[in-house]
Amino acid sequence: MTEPDIYAVISQKGGSGKTTISTNIAVEACLAGKKTMIVDTDPQGSSGTWSDLRDRPFPEVITTQPSRLPREIGRAAQQGFEVIVFDTPGHTDMSMLTAAQLARLVIIPCRPQAFDLASIRMSLDVCLMAQTPSVIAFSAAPTRGHRLIGSARALLADHDVSILPTMLRQRTAFAHASSYGLGASEFAPRSPAAAEAQALAAAVFAWPEPALTVVPNSS
Repeated sequence: MTEPDIYAVISQKGGSGKTTISTNIAVEACLAGKKTMIVDTDPQGSSGTWSDLRDRPFPEVITTQPSRLPREIGRAAQQGFEVIVFDTPGHTDMSMLTAAQLARLVIIPCRPQAFDLASIRMSLDVCLMAQTPSVIAFSAAPTRGHRLIGSARALLADHDVSILPTMLRQRTAFAHASSYGLGASEFAPRSPAAAEAQALAAAVFAWPEPALTVVPNSS
């Protein structure tokens, strides 16, 4: 029995894009031929709602309590699932820590804005406690505004973090896709949103290669 690759998407900041990243990563895994599951531990159940709108069997989406995560992983492994994505609540609690401990990589979505950037410390601390590698994934980034992205990278310099070399920008295709329970690549395969979802997923699945953008500690 092969152990599945597990990715946890965590952020204590609401509206950071956790479900958009979780569902699009899972869809890309499915399109690559991987049997994939999303485990939604968020009481709001956004991934579950997305699944209810979906007319395709995979990725399978289940909702569960954090205490049941190890059991659900064992069940998924026995059923041949190769990729599992945790979609977690938008606040810091034990569910974030449990998810981080079980993952091979934690993805921390963050909009490239000052208030969002200032809030990632708690998520990074959770990863440190879990002793699990983490990466920042910029989400809802402006389609125009390279200066804003550069400023966001500079603001992260004190955190000594890794940043995925790709990002999801603020595109209507992501919103339209989610309203049909689809990923961007399924909804509009030739769109910029689809290209971004594909690149983000490729960077996650290839971790720790290709090289990530590393923001060194300034001290």
